[in-house]
Amino acid sequence: VSSYIYEHYPSLKEGELTSLRSVLTNTQTLYQFASELNLGSQLKLSKGEESTGGRVNKTILANTFEALLGGIFIDQGIEAASRFVHGVIILKIDEVVNTQGLKDPKSMLQEKTQEKSKTSPLYKIVNEEGPDHAKIYTAGVFLDEKLLAEGSGHSKQEAEKSAAANALKVI
Repeated sequence: VSSYIYEHYPSLKEGELTSLRSVLTNTQTLYQFASELNLGSQLKLSKGEESTGGRVNKTILANTFEALLGGIFIDQGIEAASRFVHGVIILKIDEVVNTQGLKDPKSMLQEKTQEKSKTSPLYKIVNEEGPDHAKIYTAGVFLDEKLLAEGSGHSKQEAEKSAAANALKVI
């Protein structure tokens, strides 16, 4: 992915190239690719994972996509892995960028807050609910010790991203 975007987007600055690669390889995007390939139906899951929606779990499916790509690379080599990446990821660059944008909410919030107040937002997990295999985290995003917004997700990172997106709506 990095090689392709470097070669095909020469006008992008270094930070923009990094953002594009990040968007194309983040959990949400890999989850979308795994869903489109119906990888969840091919998983062998424990009864616990099965009963809590493991076949549609973002993290599990994103990790499954990465494992599939790694398996293709190990079994068939770099050329086959590159063809797979091209067929699944590269062909959807415009769609992914139009859907998610080039920057994630945390980066956008960081830029906006540093522009206005010269300080960076601080993220704290303020709540955790549910069993270990299906935990929901709530993150708060703070600026100068003031709560800007909260957000929830199935991982701490997802909760922070949600909090940042909510903060962008209020600042």
